[in-house]
Amino acid sequence: MRYNTSGLTSADRFAYWHDAICETYVRLGCDAQNRGDFNGSIEIERHSSIEISRITGATHSVMRRKRDIQSSSDEAFLFSLQTAKHARIGQLGNVALLAPGDMALYLTSATYQLDLTDQFSQLVVRVPVGKLLARLPNARALCGKRIDGQAQIGRLIGQNLLAFTEQFTPNNLTLNATLQDTMIDMVAAGLASLTTQKVELSSPEQMTLIRAKSFIRENLDNINLNRTIVAGEIGLSVRRLGEIFSKEDQSISGFIRAQRLSQVAANLQDVRFSSLTISEIALRNGFQNFQHFSTLFRKEFGLSPREYRANKVQSQSS
Repeated sequence: MRYNTSGLTSADRFAYWHDAICETYVRLGCDAQNRGDFNGSIEIERHSSIEISRITGATHSVMRRKRDIQSSSDEAFLFSLQTAKHARIGQLGNVALLAPGDMALYLTSATYQLDLTDQFSQLVVRVPVGKLLARLPNARALCGKRIDGQAQIGRLIGQNLLAFTEQFTPNNLTLNATLQDTMIDMVAAGLASLTTQKVELSSPEQMTLIRAKSFIRENLDNINLNRTIVAGEIGLSVRRLGEIFSKEDQSISGFIRAQRLSQVAANLQDVRFSSLTISEIALRNGFQNFQHFSTLFRKEFGLSPREYRANKVQSQSS
């Protein structure tokens, strides 16, 4: 999808832009001091999990207001990478001043304001809330905070996001799904650089984690998936990969188990899997021992798998 003011008269450009912005993202207010000389363009790619938008334009501001939020049930994270000129993002009491290469996260279910300078450009990745929170539970607290694009990890994330957006192909759904998961991993890694950790990960270690976690998510149905297979895929020893995971207070096996449980929970809530039994869903996600799986599931979610599925069905029908 593309929206561009270039073919319109000066009098019509801003009104068209206002309507395009509201239609593309979420309901917003929009204002510009010089409407008579306004210009802007948006190019949107919608994929199964994420949306990628490339935006350029003249000086203006957009505001997500309380009445906009109340009129929409939509909730998503927007991750903005500044590619030219400057922008200011304010949300939840935080303010991020973005120069080229800088990044920031904001949330559609809370008010925010973006002030954009003349002939700016941005890459904006729209990420489902659940997918980012599964990787980074404190993501909401990081909204409106600047990720330095000149720092080593910030530069690495920004460059790879731009490169990966060029790799989507209409005829390779498996590649596209993997690219989306990897891009969400990179967003999480960029945000994680804002948090204080006991042990800081180097940029190569961050990318190793991204690759390892992406491989794990893509192979949850492999009942033999274990830390040895993951380490072999990444090209490291089990010990070395385990050391990298431990810097985020995780183990390889623990991450595999958590991802399998999370995927089972998602399948139990998905109507596309309603014809499958719980044991079939568990087996599809790598659990061979159903009793052991049920114990793990209850410990993680506070309900048995049967109760979890029943509660979801009941909430959907009420």
